[in-house]
Order: sequence, then C-alpha cells, then structure tokens
Amino acid sequence: ILHCASHPVRDVLVGGSGKLFSATEKYAPRLFDRMKEATGIEGQYTDIPALDDDTLHAPRPNDGRVHGGYPGHVMQSSLYTKASLNRGKTLLGLAVIGAGMALASRGRGGNGR
Repeated sequence: ILHCASHPVRDVLVGGSGKLFSATEKYAPRLFDRMKEATGIEGQYTDIPALDDDTLHAPRPNDGRVHGGYPGHVMQSSLYTKASLNRGKTLLGLAVIGAGMALASRGRGGNGR
C-alpha cells in the first residue's frame, strides 16, 4: 500500500493468485467466468452479521485495523508482489543466476554432460 501511495503506478496485482486471475481473465475468459461462477458469490458472503449500520457520524470501534476478519490462512507477503514492485533488483538477480549457471556449465567441460 505504501509503495502504491508513493509511486505513480496504475495497477498493482497482489500475489501470485492475483496475477493468475488476471492472466486467466485475459487469455481464457470462459474458464475465468466459470471459476468466478463457482467461487465468486460464496466468497463474498459470510454467516457473521454486520456489526451495525449506523456509522455515519462515528466509526466502529475496530475501524482502521490493518488486518481483515478472514478466519483462514493469510500470507503476510508475496514473492511475486515483491519481485514485480522491484523489477530492477529482480532482473539483476535473474541475470546473476543466469551468469552463474553459464559459468557452472562451462566448468563441466562446456558440453553440458
């Protein structure tokens, strides 16, 4: 959130699943529609009743909290998001890994066996 607030970025996909959903919607729209039909509606409802409706003049006691109320596992960070927000470092790291692999293959005689 802080990165988005301090950098002029139009869209930021959060997590690998966000990228997967976006790519599926773009490249396989019918599959995406079926996925959303199967999971979209039920994922928006809960058996927990709303706390109150009268919040026009004062916020609820827990408003402003950092974490939501999802009872399941929630990842605190995403390798995909970190890599996409730090493209320069990501590309540099991939270049170093590629160079290391090239040097390692040369060290084996150059024929890759």
